[in-house]
Amino acid sequence: MTSSNPRPLILVLNSGNPGRLSHLRQLHELGERYRLLLVLDSRAPAGWQTRFLPEHLLCDLSDLERSVPSLVKAIDGHGKPAGIINLSEFCVPLQAELAEHYQLLGPSREAALIGRDKSRMRAFFQKIGLPVPRFHRLSRSNLGALRELRLPIVLKPAFGGGSTLVQRCETYEEAEREFARMELDARKTYSGDSLLAGADKAGSNEFPFVAEELIGGEVLFPTRLPYRVGEISVESVHFGGQTRVLAIHDKPLPSNGPYFEEFVSSTPSRIPSALQEQARDYVDRIHRGLGGGSYVLHTEFRTLADGLMPLEFGIRMGGAQIYQTVRLSTGIDFLELLISISMGQTPEVQPGPTRPTIAHALWAPKTGELTRVRGYTHLDTTPYYVEHQFYDELGTRVKRAPLSSRAQGHVIYRAPPGESTAQQAFDRIEEELLRALDELEFEVDGERSTPISRNRV
Repeated sequence: MTSSNPRPLILVLNSGNPGRLSHLRQLHELGERYRLLLVLDSRAPAGWQTRFLPEHLLCDLSDLERSVPSLVKAIDGHGKPAGIINLSEFCVPLQAELAEHYQLLGPSREAALIGRDKSRMRAFFQKIGLPVPRFHRLSRSNLGALRELRLPIVLKPAFGGGSTLVQRCETYEEAEREFARMELDARKTYSGDSLLAGADKAGSNEFPFVAEELIGGEVLFPTRLPYRVGEISVESVHFGGQTRVLAIHDKPLPSNGPYFEEFVSSTPSRIPSALQEQARDYVDRIHRGLGGGSYVLHTEFRTLADGLMPLEFGIRMGGAQIYQTVRLSTGIDFLELLISISMGQTPEVQPGPTRPTIAHALWAPKTGELTRVRGYTHLDTTPYYVEHQFYDELGTRVKRAPLSSRAQGHVIYRAPPGESTAQQAFDRIEEELLRALDELEFEVDGERSTPISRNRV
């Protein structure tokens, strides 16, 4: 690259998550083509991330009104950005602020609010003609609205990450009883969230929740894995006036509550083709409703025999497993694609023949001190193995639902070339995966368990 054509400066936003290691490793490789300036949540440990992207700045995500002016001044010291990409749900409002300031492609402030606030998101779904379960925006002052919904009820913070603090309640009395504790937990968990700071400044002292009727979900394909609640996620991009679906992942869950932790993601999807077309249509409507600046979506649906029920979307790419499974299955580098779109370019998206790929989360048995991990050498003793990663050190306190939706690691398997059919390939991958997971054992506070044993049918 000559001096007359310097590397474009790209802002990379991240709140700090060990599940973004694969992203940062690849961004380090792309550093030959781009100047990558990492913007981190000031409360996150920055050490390991800055080994991959040394140029970095810190920003207090809890108060964007105060922190963005000084952040912009610091960014200007590095040059004018040519694009912005975002790795984190919590950085969506910051991305909107920076995109507006620098006149770059990114979600509008309104889109960012819709994408972070689940009650606004459901109203948005209704506006663009998508189905939604019956719901209410809930707080301490209107708990009576619970009784207008059919049981069972799902309570979830109106904003937050993943399935953290999401809980199923069987009776109105249980929901009313649990709400006070959930509100305290939510305020503690999301104390640094910019949406909570904005609500507090507006004079609200109540944490908003969404209460909605439970949507079941059916697994509509044969599988050896013991997960019986049907769900998918759709990874999509929008540019040049067109929506392109990069991958649909099957993400069946172990149960319909009381909590909703994610265990597995596999692609290409095995749900019926008519439902895959419906997913593409729904995602296209979401992209067009949000506007072209929301150029990437991670959208989740429950799968039912007669159609899909939208759950929620993030204006961002998926996490560690999703980034890797898209790349391994289709050959598409999601990060490189997003950088190109963020700069206003029109990239070619030409996925190769898809290869069946499965990522499985590695969960400790409960919240507590992680004291031992055994059997991890069995994870890679198969030709289907690609990678695994543990997120937590021994001796640290790990969390399970409802306090966290982050597992303690993941493992990824992929079919080698030449498998006769996709279903046969998935059968073999699942068989090998179950064998390896039965050998892997976590010990927390003296209790031992494999990542899958509690979910055996």
